[in-house]
Amino acid sequence: DAFAIALLREALERIGDSNPQLRALLLARLAMALAWSEEGAHRIALSREAAALASASGDSALILQVLLARWFAEWEPEGFENRWRIAEELMERARSSGDRETLLLCRLFWVTCLLERGEMVEFLRQVKLFEEAADVLRQREAQWYAALLRSVHALHEGRLADAEALSSRFV
Repeated sequence: DAFAIALLREALERIGDSNPQLRALLLARLAMALAWSEEGAHRIALSREAAALASASGDSALILQVLLARWFAEWEPEGFENRWRIAEELMERARSSGDRETLLLCRLFWVTCLLERGEMVEFLRQVKLFEEAADVLRQREAQWYAALLRSVHALHEGRLADAEALSSRFV
């Protein structure tokens, strides 16, 4: 979104280094906004700068938000091992925070990494936990993701009818 990218860049220019925590958040959001652009190296540099600022602040909530953005901003085939480490840290921090909604989002990123790595037993276990949390929190979008993840698993196993039934659940 060119408009959002321009606004984030302007905000970063205006605050300069005066507020490192806000700068970390803006850098993280800009890196996410650039996720589908051709600015791969720049996007990753922005996300890493955001992470360094957040880490220096010691603000756990900020670190968690920046890591979420960083995982997304660095979602590319070459960066899998780094995203895996980020996902591990996200899960640890989200569990410690006690914020169930943030844990739900972190678990979605974790599940994605498990799928990419082909760890299907743990993938299914985590999808079940994700689905249970989505139901408890009544998060309709997360419930849709759970059905999507189960559909992906059915496709992986060659169960096309099951995949179709699951994918149509929220259409």
